Amino acid sequence: MAKTERQKIVAKLDKTTAQVIKLRDDYTCQRCSGKPKPQGCHWAHIYSRTSHKMRWDLLNSLVLCNGCHRFWHANPIDAENWFRDKFPVRYGYLQLVRRQPTKHIPLPVLSEWLEVLKRKLVELKE
Repeated sequence: MAKTERQKIVAKLDKTTAQVIKLRDDYTCQRCSGKPKPQGCHWAHIYSRTSHKMRWDLLNSLVLCNGCHRFWHANPIDAENWFRDKFPVRYGYLQLVRRQPTKHIPLPVLSEWLEVLKRKLVELKE
């Protein structure tokens, strides 16, 4: 079955956001400071990627190695406490965003987000 335009944009947003996060975090696990091989370098979310209002928010994303990403999902309370302590400003921002109602995000807005992320990726590569 052919992908819809929305599905294509979401796939591009995912790919571009992962690239931005890995460059921003210098391919370094933010929990253990390890430098995993590229395939072990994960784009992870503080709060679930199922919420499109937060899925591509760069402040809701970080690099985790495979082991720390598994820890993250197995120990959500400890993981959230660690994040709150290490990134208090980001944590506060995310608490505010989480409280906002979730709305359907129109395709033009998703396209705009993709363009912003592409520019950020170019900036990080320079």
